[in-house]
Amino acid sequence: MSAIDAVRSAVLAAIAEIDAQLTQTAPILEGLRDYARLNIQDGTRREIEDAIGDYERRVGFQNAAKTAYQTSLDSMTAADKALTDDGAPTLPERQISPSAIADLDDQLSTMGSARSLFVPQATTLGLSAGEPRPKTTG
Repeated sequence: MSAIDAVRSAVLAAIAEIDAQLTQTAPILEGLRDYARLNIQDGTRREIEDAIGDYERRVGFQNAAKTAYQTSLDSMTAADKALTDDGAPTLPERQISPSAIADLDDQLSTMGSARSLFVPQATTLGLSAGEPRPKTTG
């Protein structure tokens, strides 16, 4: 599996996960809205309305994420197609005139000549010897 296929699979899995979450959330939200229409105490109504707000916010985030993932997938697919249509991953050899080949070979030769002037600098280990000391017998 190519890297692009792995990413595509991951994005599709994320979209499927969001769809599953939205499917689970829909009946909960509907039930909360049903509660809100009942003749319930004001404190209970506030709790229900707060819960509705939380679920609606979450659904909004889920829909935004799903849209972003789908847009990303569409862009990725279009970019992958453009690369494939252009012959990726390889680039074809270019045919050029014999005089252009001769010019490039000449440049390569002169650059090689110039390169031969340079050698790597010697590196030191940074060691230094101390003062000599006489031997002691013991």
